Amino acid sequence: MAGPSFEEWISHLGLQQIDDPQIDKPVYRKTSFGELELSAEIEKKISTSLRNARDRRKIPRSKLAPMLGLSNQVYNR
Repeated sequence: MAGPSFEEWISHLGLQQIDDPQIDKPVYRKTSFGELELSAEIEKKISTSLRNARDRRKIPRSKLAPMLGLSNQVYNR
């Protein structure tokens, strides 16, 4: 049995397709408070959140990067 189709998964998960100018293919996301966010907005929120967590907990970048599955070079970007 093949299982649900791609479209069925999208529907089941409640995702909507958006056209993000930074990404050249369809992106599927859940709405956040009735709005779909673009990649740049999401990255900004993640960056702020990580910076605040790192400052509060005094976690050095060299320790946080591997926790996120990133190299130090990628995290520093």
